[in-house]
Amino acid sequence: MDQEAPRRLHCARCGRWITLATWMIALHGDPVHTFTNPAGETFEIGLFREAPGARAEGASSGLHTWFPGYVWRVARCGGCGVQLGWHYTGTEPPRAFHGLILDRLTERSRTD
Repeated sequence: MDQEAPRRLHCARCGRWITLATWMIALHGDPVHTFTNPAGETFEIGLFREAPGARAEGASSGLHTWFPGYVWRVARCGGCGVQLGWHYTGTEPPRAFHGLILDRLTERSRTD
C-alpha cells in the first residue's frame, strides 16, 4: 500500500519548511478563519498545532485577540523573518497553536 507523504508547507518568501498540512486543527468548528485587524487588513489564517519553522517573538498580548481566552505573539519565518501569522497560548485545549496567514505559505520549497 502506497502511503502519500504529508504535504509540507513552506514560507512563500524564502522557501523554508514551516509546518505540515496534516497538523491543521479546528477551533470553533473550522481550521480556517478570516479576520480583519484594527488597521483594516484582512487575513485568511489556518490553525496549526505545530509550526517548527516559525518562531514566536515579542511579549504576549491579549489586545484585539481573535480567539477569546488566548493571548498572541507574532510568528515569523525562522529563515527570512517575514511575519507568517501569530502564535496563540491559552488555558483551555488546545493550549497552544499557530494561526498562519495562508497566502504566505506554499507547498513549494526553493529546491523544488
